[in-house]
Amino acid sequence: MRRIEVAVGDGVGPRLAAAVSLAAGATSVRDHAADGDGMLRLRPAAALARRVAGRAADAAGRDGLTVGLDVGLFDRAAAAGRAHELGDATAGGDATAGGGRAALLAALAPTEAATSAVLAHTAVLAGREHNRERLAVVGSRFGRIVHLLDAVADRSDDARTGAWNPLTATGTSTGEARRLCTDARRELRGELAAVDLADGLDARLVHALLDDGLAHAVDRAFLAAGVRLEGPRPGQRPDQQRPDQQRPDQQRPDQRPDEPSDGRRVTGGACLAAAGMFLTCQMCGDYTSPVDGQRKEGLCGRYGDCGDCCDCCECCDCCECCGGCGCDL
Repeated sequence: MRRIEVAVGDGVGPRLAAAVSLAAGATSVRDHAADGDGMLRLRPAAALARRVAGRAADAAGRDGLTVGLDVGLFDRAAAAGRAHELGDATAGGDATAGGGRAALLAALAPTEAATSAVLAHTAVLAGREHNRERLAVVGSRFGRIVHLLDAVADRSDDARTGAWNPLTATGTSTGEARRLCTDARRELRGELAAVDLADGLDARLVHALLDDGLAHAVDRAFLAAGVRLEGPRPGQRPDQQRPDQQRPDQQRPDQRPDEPSDGRRVTGGACLAAAGMFLTCQMCGDYTSPVDGQRKEGLCGRYGDCGDCCDCCECCDCCECCGGCGCDL
């Protein structure tokens, strides 16, 4: 609940970013209020949160109309996810016993559908509708990975508190979740390579976010979960691995460990909010994570291959802010 500076622009890009961010944020707040997380277990706090979410949703709807995006997809995705959780709970454990990959993918489907629709719509706004189908797949696989990473990171806390977790509910091991992420990244990269981007700058930014940035997120999450990584990527020597790609026994003694979870439940809304921030360039600069509420280092600061900082800033047309990359709406 902090006031922040945002990039101002009349183009469709900033309007899409605003609509997606407000809608995803509103959905996340409503999810937390419905679950009574933290202070929201108190009626006055929950009522205030719902009013704030309602105003954000109204603003998102207005911005969404200007760019032709139905932001109601976020609420529908959250409702579908909640229905899946409730259906599993009322099954008395049967859904877990008959789970498996198909059941897990069904649980992830609402998040996939929302991120797929947002990313596909960027092709329409850019006047490159021939990219739409490929970007829909990229968005779908990205949403799958985001939801899986949140489920992996939150699994222990969910087991302790009794909260629903898609991996636990479907009997999916952390190793299998890693394989699903690897498969999804392979499919994402294949589709992304065939997307017709406007220029070299767009290509660099997209690959910084959806290739290097996503790889870092996957490595970090599974390293924290104790899953051994699969070694260097194609064309990468073992001595070129980043510290976060190394196995725990290879890490330096002075290396900062991953921050522990604060025990809050990660909801479907938080997954959608994180996906929306990523897809609308808000993770270029330092940002506040919708998952744990902590300030995180931006991707453009984390990786040195964005080129000139102002190149990265062009995603929001705000090149005067090279101190923080300016994309952290």
